[in-house]
Amino acid sequence: MPRRVECDDGAVRAAGRCRLCAVDLGRESGRRWPWSFCSSLRAGIGSALAVAAGVRDQGFSLVEMMVAMSLGLLVLALALQGALTMQGSLRALESRLRRHQDGQFALAQLAESWRRHGRFACAQAAESPGRGFEAPEGMRFRYGVSAATVSVTEEATQTMLRWHSEADWEEAALASCSSLRLLTQGEPGLQWRRESGAHVLAWQGDAAAGPLRGADSASLEVLAIASQRYVLRREGEGDALWLEESRPGLAAEPPQLLATGVAALRQRFGIRRACRPLELTWREQAEQLSVEDWMRLSRVELSLEIQSDGRRQGWTTVVALTPALPCALEPSG
Repeated sequence: MPRRVECDDGAVRAAGRCRLCAVDLGRESGRRWPWSFCSSLRAGIGSALAVAAGVRDQGFSLVEMMVAMSLGLLVLALALQGALTMQGSLRALESRLRRHQDGQFALAQLAESWRRHGRFACAQAAESPGRGFEAPEGMRFRYGVSAATVSVTEEATQTMLRWHSEADWEEAALASCSSLRLLTQGEPGLQWRRESGAHVLAWQGDAAAGPLRGADSASLEVLAIASQRYVLRREGEGDALWLEESRPGLAAEPPQLLATGVAALRQRFGIRRACRPLELTWREQAEQLSVEDWMRLSRVELSLEIQSDGRRQGWTTVVALTPALPCALEPSG
């Protein structure tokens, strides 16, 4: 009688033989496995596919993606606005800093011009540089440069001064510690010519009768005269402060712009009235000073205001000067 065998799939087969299945398992490919194992494997694969499908169904929806993009654009816009605001603040700060530097530089230049004005070696000329910056001619400061030693030759009928300089001069200052004489080309009674790289100045009579009257021969020098001119010109909503410089023997330099947006540029003049203790009387305008006042000028107060972006910024400095008339020569001593 044939042997009966119970198989894995629950069926009973005769002759001891059950149904088998084949599964591709890599190295085991081609091997025959029991039917129950194949069924379990198929069920596991189906469960895995179902789980994957569930995960895929749980992704972002279109509305969620649009909300996320909107939030991202909002954050980007806020960051861009912050960057633009910071850039504008930096530009405003840079503009104020530039105005501050312009104001300080302009006052420093003016102060240096006041210190130089009228100084020729050990002599000093007590002369006004002008009526004010608003005047058409502006303020013109003059001082001596290119000092040269002078040789004096006295002949029977004339006196000659000779000094060496390669540059052509239109003005000169004969300066000593006891006298000062400013000379100009073409001045009546003076002959000014060039000879072999030297300047020759001649006049009729002896030395005491000409420009050397009262001069100290031991400290005598001749100097060329340089000048600086400051002028305010109307530009836009404010004034611009310009500086023009000229030096003998050199080509004229183009005007230099010192400051723009000038709202006010004022000067006050402190005239010495007493030496011990020092007492000053202040004047507001240059034309208010007399010749004696210019000789006793001891202080100049400079005030500058610049307007930019609707705001005003101001600077003030006081320049200490050496009066042309020292205290030792004052009648009161």
